[in-house]
Amino acid sequence: LWSVATGERLQVFEHQADVRHAEFSPDGQTLLTTTLFDSTAALWSLATGERLQVFEHQDDVNHAAFSPDGQTLLTASDDNTAALWRVVQMVSPTEAIEKLPKNRTCLTPAERKTFFLPELSDQQWLARGCPQFSTASAEE
Repeated sequence: LWSVATGERLQVFEHQADVRHAEFSPDGQTLLTTTLFDSTAALWSLATGERLQVFEHQDDVNHAAFSPDGQTLLTASDDNTAALWRVVQMVSPTEAIEKLPKNRTCLTPAERKTFFLPELSDQQWLARGCPQFSTASAEE
């Protein structure tokens, strides 16, 4: 990814095989790439350069395209298939960590899910000093 204004290289998206196609998502937040010889298409974060999703076929992926709303991908392959894939709305681990609230020990269950953190047991909630989120304290 290059800056048109400065010519500076901004990001590198690295596959293990020749890249055949690249396309920006409709919202401009991700990049879709297809490759020869590794039978994949990949979705990348433009902000961090991290690979977010991989879409695998049995043979070379010749082309891929976003639906107009950016929620679905279509891939075409030499394995004689075209496949539709749902785009999972996710952020990279780096982006998730950067979005975590600062100086908070008790994230809500919804916040934990947003930041890809596992659910906690009642004992874990209590050990963190967050009794308001344990089912044990809700039952009392």
